Amino acid sequence: MARINLLMMVLLTCVNILLILVDSDRSFPFSAFLPQFFFFLGLNKVTGVPAFNTIGSALFITLGTLIILFFLLSYIFSKKKPGWMITALVLFSIDCLIFIIMALQTFEPSYMIDILFHVWVMYYLIVGVKYSEYATLLPEIPEGSLSLVYDGTAGEAENKETSGALSDTKSLGFPVEANKEKILISASVHGMEIQVRRTRRLIELIINGNVYAIKEEKLVQQNYRIGAVLGGHKIETEYNQSSQVLYVDNLQVERKLRLI
Repeated sequence: MARINLLMMVLLTCVNILLILVDSDRSFPFSAFLPQFFFFLGLNKVTGVPAFNTIGSALFITLGTLIILFFLLSYIFSKKKPGWMITALVLFSIDCLIFIIMALQTFEPSYMIDILFHVWVMYYLIVGVKYSEYATLLPEIPEGSLSLVYDGTAGEAENKETSGALSDTKSLGFPVEANKEKILISASVHGMEIQVRRTRRLIELIINGNVYAIKEEKLVQQNYRIGAVLGGHKIETEYNQSSQVLYVDNLQVERKLRLI
C-alpha cells in the first residue's frame, strides 16, 4: 500500500504540473506541494514575487523536476531497497512541513483537503518504512516454495514434484521480536506447535518456533491463504472475512472468529 500511494502521489503531481503549464485553475489533491510550488516560481506565476530571469526560472523548474524524479526512483527501488522508502518519507515530510507553514499564513478551509491527503500519504510511508525494515531481517522467500499468497477463492496451492510428493518448505528464520503482537490462532498437531502471529502489519505462519510464510496485512484485509510443508504435512492458515482457520493436510484443526 505504501508504494501504491507513493506512485499515485507522483502521478497526480505530474498531472497538476501539466495543468499549471496550460494555465488551468484546476488541481488534484493527493499530490506533493514543493514540485508544484517550484514550477509556479519558475514560470513566474506567484503573485507578489518578482519575475525571475531565464536562469532563475530554469533553476526552480529543475528543482521541481528533481523532487518528482526522487519520488519516482523511491517507488521503483523501494521494493528491494528499504533505504529508498526512507528517502521518500524524509522528502515528503519536508514537503508536508513547508506546505503546512505556508498554508497557515493564508489559511483557507479548502486547504484541509490537501492536509488530510498529506497525512494519508505520510501514514502509509511510515508503515512502508517499518515493514521494509522488518522484511530485511528475514531471508528472501525461495521460489517454488509453498509460501504462496492468494485470495482464498482459487484452488489450493501445492508444490508438486515429479514424484507427486510434497517437499519441505525452507524456514525463513526465527520470528523477529516485536513490541506489539497478537497470536491469531494456534494448535498442536503431529508434534508440531503451530501459531499464526500478527505484528507490524504482517501475518506470520510459525511452526516449531520458525517462520515459514509471511504476508503483509492491508488496512482493509481481503481473503488470503498462506502455507508451508513440514515433515510431509501441509500446514495452511486462511482468513475469510469472519474467521481465521488453520488446516493440516487439508483438514480443519482450529477456527477462531476474527472480525478485525
